[in-house]
Amino acid sequence: MKFRTKTGRLTAYSFACGYIEQKAKGELETTIWHEHGTYHVRQHDHNPKTWGRRFWECFDTLAQARNCFNRAAGRLITTRSTLPDTQ
Repeated sequence: MKFRTKTGRLTAYSFACGYIEQKAKGELETTIWHEHGTYHVRQHDHNPKTWGRRFWECFDTLAQARNCFNRAAGRLITTRSTLPDTQ
């Protein structure tokens, strides 16, 4: 199975295997992952003055989730990890 698309992004298979995609810009961090048949896109602000979750959106398809993820600013960082905590 393919883990990456022609553009270097993770495939649906990769997400099913527990991979996540992250991007960061300054204090903002955005993550996309797949869990229980749903794609999640979540952004946190790690600035001590404005700390907190900016958004958490859920999608049925990877295309919808990527659209949301792609609109977030930042540089892509792809890692294998356990799922992000849900707190």
